[in-house]
Amino acid sequence: MVDKNISAECLKPELWTHLQEILDLYCPPVKILHILQKAEGLRAVTQNGEKVMLDSKSLEQPKGLLEAFPAIDEVRIYTEAAMDCYDKKLQAEEVYDWDIDDYLEYQYRALEETDGIQVIRRSDFPRHIFQPLKKWIQEDGTYLLWVTNQGKLYFNCILVVRENKIKILTTSGRYGDDWEDLEKVKKNLEKEFYDLSCHVIIKDGNF
Repeated sequence: MVDKNISAECLKPELWTHLQEILDLYCPPVKILHILQKAEGLRAVTQNGEKVMLDSKSLEQPKGLLEAFPAIDEVRIYTEAAMDCYDKKLQAEEVYDWDIDDYLEYQYRALEETDGIQVIRRSDFPRHIFQPLKKWIQEDGTYLLWVTNQGKLYFNCILVVRENKIKILTTSGRYGDDWEDLEKVKKNLEKEFYDLSCHVIIKDGNF
């Protein structure tokens, strides 16, 4: 879906500085508790680097950790040997030819399938932004996400999809002085990518 040679063009700073807020909106960050099993005991930290005190009995019923830590979405339990194995899988020669979203999917699949690693999730949530995108993108075309804040343009993103792959990532900055005018941006898209249908999603937020 996301071409490994994707071209990122005209990412207008006034819009692109808000990218993280948009990602958090459509794909909220997952709160993870990482637990490393070592001979001398357990080392546990959250994704923010906060240390958590646990004893070995905590792993007798790993699913109980989700009850003990209600703010956590996912628990990952590792051994050092398993992490070495996992790292080797991620750096295998064949992965360098994969599209970006395929590689991300493989990262999570390999995490769950590596002996010595346990992953306990609270619920089914998007692991990365490309999962929600796949629900939006159903055919070749140009896809414009136009996000306003109290009526004023706050963020936009244009994805150009050909042969079922995202080939270009850009913003309305590619259209110069027209960048804040939705109707002109749509007309410019239809003119530049005349062979592709134009799809628009308009959202108003409170940022």
